Amino acid sequence: MLDRVVTWCRVHKRACWTLGFCVWLCVIWGHSLASGEASSQESSFFVSLIEPLLSWIGVWNERVATHILRKTAHFCEHGIMTAIAVGTARAWWEDIRRMRLFVLCVWVLVPCVDETIQLFVPERAGSVFDVLLDMAGGLLGMLIAQQLVRRKANKVS
Repeated sequence: MLDRVVTWCRVHKRACWTLGFCVWLCVIWGHSLASGEASSQESSFFVSLIEPLLSWIGVWNERVATHILRKTAHFCEHGIMTAIAVGTARAWWEDIRRMRLFVLCVWVLVPCVDETIQLFVPERAGSVFDVLLDMAGGLLGMLIAQQLVRRKANKVS
């Protein structure tokens, strides 16, 4: 079964990358559409999972842990998004300028829309700091994706 999926994805590379891109975009914006209460409950659940680790390194304060978790989630969500954007761009275009333009638009626009959504959700607020944090995560995702592409190209050569 897994072999069929892998084969299908190789043949339908554009479809797979585009689907992954759309699904991850829905994950990001879906989190932004959650009410403040729902978001806090989700954060509390994950903080309870990492409490032993944070206690072990001496950073146990629930408020601090929640803040660290939320900001790390922002950073990682957008890092993954931009890495997927690199793969999507490579699947659709051979022209490096088009690839860069697409990834640049994703890198800038997705965080801006993400924080704008939160302005209209009860008990949530958009933040310029979070846009910058999202973009920093996106930059790291972009750099990692480009390194993986280079390694793959070097192995083929």
